[in-house]
Amino acid sequence: MSEQELYRIGTVSKLTGISPECLRAWERRYDMQPAQKTGKTRFYSHEQLQNLNKIKRLIDQGHPISSLAQLDTNQLSARLTPVAEINLSSQASFASTFSSTGAYMPRLPNIGLIGANLIMLEQDDGTSERVEVTQRWHNVAEFLNSRPSELNNLTAVALSTPTLNLSEIRDIHVRMPDLRVVAVYQYASETRIEAVRQKGIPLLAWPVTWDKLVAVCAQPVEFEIGKTTPKRYDDSQLLAIASVAKDYGDSSTRHLVSLISSLNAYEQYTTEQVLEAPEEAELHCRIREDVSFARAQLEHSLGNIITTRAIPIPEKSGFSS
Repeated sequence: MSEQELYRIGTVSKLTGISPECLRAWERRYDMQPAQKTGKTRFYSHEQLQNLNKIKRLIDQGHPISSLAQLDTNQLSARLTPVAEINLSSQASFASTFSSTGAYMPRLPNIGLIGANLIMLEQDDGTSERVEVTQRWHNVAEFLNSRPSELNNLTAVALSTPTLNLSEIRDIHVRMPDLRVVAVYQYASETRIEAVRQKGIPLLAWPVTWDKLVAVCAQPVEFEIGKTTPKRYDDSQLLAIASVAKDYGDSSTRHLVSLISSLNAYEQYTTEQVLEAPEEAELHCRIREDVSFARAQLEHSLGNIITTRAIPIPEKSGFSS
């Protein structure tokens, strides 16, 4: 492909896993200008596309965008950590990054915003040294349909909910059980407010200031539905591995993929049990953690098979490191 070709912002989003809203926010905040603008249409060069792919990988490894925005191609390449050296388990809980001098620095919490009110609030006042806003969605349906790469390393999401909709909060927790939800509501009964508070979910009444929202999102997690190890392979990758194994008559690998898929399903089931049976939440949390550990062990075995037999696998849905 020619270096002179230009890509529309929608194409860049699909190829990198970075939402158009995020690209426009980086343009405003960090002067990451596209190669060309025609009216309101933005076009990016092939080199910019490559750099954005590198930036996405670095963000997934824990680097804040503020430390990457002004780096050139060589500097971005120098910062990339080989995938084999990434400790996936530690990434899930305590990701870190390094300054340009090599000094160890704690990574800023990555948060997402759901709802037009919060997105506009960020546009008006959204500067903070306490968090990095990495994703934005107009509604919960958009969040639920996100690619896995868009949810990587999120520590909290702020949800604008006009009537404090419990089903929306539940849906978010089912999709991302370890994600901290901060609910920003406009109207709600005292009974509904108390029910949400009983689940340990932070609440803010609208209107709210950007500084207050950031302060709550940056607080340590008070309510968790059992920590789990991150999934090494998504559903599309498992299907691809099973298909290759079938072509080679490799039934043992197909059985292993089947076991991992079953554990993924059971892990989601235990998450729903935590939310639906609060009287036994602690029990289901422990079960969920054990199932997650078992799944991670089988994924490790599958990884050994893939390496030994040189089985090709696709990237995760969206762009992933």
